[in-house]
Formats: sequence, structure tokens, C-alpha cells
Amino acid sequence: MRAVVRGEHNDGYSPPATAMTAPDLPLFIGSRGPLINRLASRAADGAFVAGLPVSQLAEVAGWARSVRDISIALYVNAAFDAEDVERARPQMVWALVNSSEATLALTGQPRAAFQAATDALQAGDLEPARRLMTDDMLQHVLVWGAPTQIGAHLARLVRDLRPASIGISLLQSDIPRALEAAATTFAALRSELKSDPG
Repeated sequence: MRAVVRGEHNDGYSPPATAMTAPDLPLFIGSRGPLINRLASRAADGAFVAGLPVSQLAEVAGWARSVRDISIALYVNAAFDAEDVERARPQMVWALVNSSEATLALTGQPRAAFQAATDALQAGDLEPARRLMTDDMLQHVLVWGAPTQIGAHLARLVRDLRPASIGISLLQSDIPRALEAAATTFAALRSELKSDPG
């Protein structure tokens, strides 16, 4: 990757004469597993930490910083009102179906239950996933509530994980309203962090 963005010859790559280069472009790698995150720690400028159960964020960030303290771009799923939570509920099963054994243990459900729910989703049936993804289950993969509550939650993640950037995956159907809620969320996050000593 670095050879490509720098326009350099490398094993298996010869840049064309018209190649566009961006030698200062930071290289970020994203993965849910330890091997690629440890590769990111050795060779990349940063890691995307996203699409994970909240309980796994620290572990994955730790893998990404296991060799060097690289930048983390952290993203969490967020919903601001009950309608959006209910629309997102069955889809959030995807974040758990192939999560770690430790995360599955927190849910109290076997992997087969999540697999059956995703199989049903693919066939167009939302109900098995909707039933499986109770609020207790959903809290592992979705942050929901008022923008100020979500901002406070993000502040805790920033304090704990020290990301270089943080974002939220908006799961709303009304994008203009979601953007207003997101702006309020980030204002609350900023306010929380400003109140930190030092």
C-alpha cells in the first residue's frame, strides 16, 4: 500500500506513468480480529475500530496498539429515538454473529442462535433477529438515548481508549434530524471532555 501511494516500485507493483500519488496519506487498517490489528500496529499509521460490540472496543484497540501506539479511528452505532432503535434492532444481530467467544458469553446465547437469526434475515424474515435482540442484547452493539446521554457515553470511550477521532454510525431514516442530534451529541461530548481536569 505504501508503495502505491508513494508511486514506488515494489515486489509485484510497478506504478504506471500516470499514477497519482499521495505520499503523506496515512494508512489505516480495519479489522475485528487480532492478527490484522497487530499488523496495523506494526505497519500502519492507524486502525479503524468499528462494527464491534462495545465490550470488545478496548480489546481491539489494544491489539491495534500492541506494537506501537498508533492512531485509532473509533466508530460506534447510535440511535436517538425509539423508532430508530426498533428499526435497527434486527440488523444489529450482524455485529454479534461472528464476534468473539468472550462477547458471546456475555450475551448468554450460543453462536447458533445468532446464525439462525442472520439466516432468517437473509431470507427476509426479521422476527427471529428482533426476538433475539432484546435490550440487554442490543446494549452490546448499539448506543441509544438522548444526544446528551450518547455524548456522555462517547466521552467515557474517549477517556478510556484515547482515539484520534471518534464517529457515530447513524441508523436513522430522517437524516436531517439525525444530523441535528449528532451535532448535539458531539457538543455534549465536547462539554464532557472540557470538564475533565488537566
